[in-house]
This record gives sequence, structure tokens and C-alpha cells, in this order.
Amino acid sequence: MFNYVICDVLTCQVVANDATNQTALGTFDWSSIITDTNIQIILTIIAVIGVWLAWRQLRLQNKISSADFLHRFNVDFFSDECRDLIMLLNNEALLFNEENDCFDIVETALENIKMPEKRRIELKNRKIFTMYEADDYLLGPLEQVYYFYKHGLLDISLIYESFGWYIDVVCDNKAIKNYVISCRKDNIDIYDGIESLKKLCEEFETKKNSK
Repeated sequence: MFNYVICDVLTCQVVANDATNQTALGTFDWSSIITDTNIQIILTIIAVIGVWLAWRQLRLQNKISSADFLHRFNVDFFSDECRDLIMLLNNEALLFNEENDCFDIVETALENIKMPEKRRIELKNRKIFTMYEADDYLLGPLEQVYYFYKHGLLDISLIYESFGWYIDVVCDNKAIKNYVISCRKDNIDIYDGIESLKKLCEEFETKKNSK
């Protein structure tokens, strides 16, 4: 009997406490928290989070678009003629012939380049690359790469990884330097995009190595 009385008393206390809490919640002045200022702060936080998420998604999409664009450009850039020009330039097997506006293939230099004998004979028989071929297959496309960078279509990190070595070969080659000097007699700005790419790639490489 005594136990039942204690239980009843405890039950009454719990019920009384719940009723008191509910009464307190019901009489709490929520207007002190839900103010125009606080609502504005909450909305601002939500807006900032939304902008950040949208920016992150857009950045991801841009990276995917740049990579896809670069892949398609690479397919067009690395033609057989482009590969031949790069190989010959890298092995100092081209000389600029200003009199005939062409690049002469140095046959003796071909002997030091590892390649199928059939291809060596084909290049010997070819004898030259015209300046139009050099522009169409190599210099012009590299100028386009700078145009794409300038207009935000390609990131310098992608350019560095995909074209950095080719840009160095072109810019450091004596035959190309002589050709550019000759061209700039009539057009002082020609091929300045390639030179800008070289500087950008060097700056990128310096920052990359300093990390």
C-alpha cells in the first residue's frame, strides 16, 4: 500500500512538471528570437551556401569541359606533319631558308634520329617544309592555344602538361627564331602568343616546384 502511494506521488510530480514546462513554453516570448534581423541573417547564410555550391558545381563543369575541349584539340593538333616538325626541330634538323621562305631538312641530321628507315628516306626526298606548312601544322595551332587560354577555354595547368615541352622546343629552336625574326619585319606581333605561353608555363612550373 505504501509503495502505491509513493508511485502515485511521483506520477503526480512528473505530470505537474510536464504541465509546468508546457506552460513555460507556451508563454515564452519567441518574438525576441524571430526578428527581422535574425531572419535576414539566416537568409543571407542560406544564400551564401547556395552561391558556394553553385560555384563549386560550375568549376567542376568547367574542368570537365576544358579537359574535353583539350582532348578534341589534341586529336587535331598531333597530325603526322606536326610530329615530323617537332621531331626535326628537336634534333636541329631544320634550317630556315629566308631566300626561299621555307625550312630545309638537314639530311646529315636525319642520320642521328631514331626512326624507321622508310620514314628517313621519305623525309630526305621531301627536302623542305614550306613556311605555310610550319604555320598550319605547328605554329598556328600553338597560337590558338594561347587564344583559348586568354579567353578562359583552357587552364594554364592543362596547357603546361599537354603542350609545355612542345612550346619549349619551338621557342628555343634556332630555325624558328630566325623565321620569326624574318616575319616580324612585316608584322611585329606575329607569334607573340607562343612566346607568352612559354613565359606562362615557366611561371607555372616555378610555382609548382616551390610547393
